[in-house]
Amino acid sequence: MGSIVAGLALFVVWTAWEVRHASPLINVRLFLDRKQGLALLANALLSAGVFGATGLALQLLMQTPTAAPVGLGMSATAAGIATFCASSLGFLLSPFSGRL
Repeated sequence: MGSIVAGLALFVVWTAWEVRHASPLINVRLFLDRKQGLALLANALLSAGVFGATGLALQLLMQTPTAAPVGLGMSATAAGIATFCASSLGFLLSPFSGRL
């Protein structure tokens, strides 16, 4: 409960900070427009679900035994390391995606 309260308090402080700046990192004023705010919220919720499901499916695929019709037979540690490496590569290459 303490982490939730601290996170909410930090969110309120961050929002107040962003509203006061002329060029904020994220323009939170966009959420005040009803249509744009709902579109941004729907996009955030749907994309979180898609990326979460993809991560879960890949973990299941990597850890399923090779005796099954589909599976790589990796241990949980090996699957975690593979996911970490793939995520790190995506993070490192993300600045170049803007150029594309």
